[in-house]
Amino acid sequence: MYATVLLEALPGKILGFDQELVIEVGIQWINTIILIVIMSKFLYKPVKQFMSARSERISKQIRDAGEAEQLAKDMKEDYEGKLRDIERERGEILTVARKRATDKTEELLFQAREEADQFRARAQKDIELAEEKVKDEMKRQIIEISTLLAGRFATISLDRQTQDRLIDEAIADMGGVKWLR
Repeated sequence: MYATVLLEALPGKILGFDQELVIEVGIQWINTIILIVIMSKFLYKPVKQFMSARSERISKQIRDAGEAEQLAKDMKEDYEGKLRDIERERGEILTVARKRATDKTEELLFQAREEADQFRARAQKDIELAEEKVKDEMKRQIIEISTLLAGRFATISLDRQTQDRLIDEAIADMGGVKWLR
């Protein structure tokens, strides 16, 4: 519609470049250039700086994350190394404790054997002393029996049967021990 109005206003001209059109176009160009300059000064540069700062911040965060990851890996390796050291030390401690326990057990067994040997030796001595006492007691009793028999033989003259009977009676009086013939 505007084009038909323009063509009707200027007969014979397809485009009407008059002075008013050129001034309007020039003013629009100047406005556009001013707008571009103002936008570049107030918008483009700050946006570019913001984007640059943002990309720098992101790259710094990526670097920091990489450093943190490397630090975490180092800490993990250090931790695993410490765990291996702890396991090795635990094994050494257990080995030493087992050796000490074995040594202590052997020592206690040795002491127990020594005490048992000493007890056995004391018991053997006690048995020997008791045997000696019994032998001495038997000798004393035999002497008493012999004395008693000698006294009886002296008072009467006896035959073999009477002697055996008297010996058996004397032994029976002394404690019930049977005389072996």
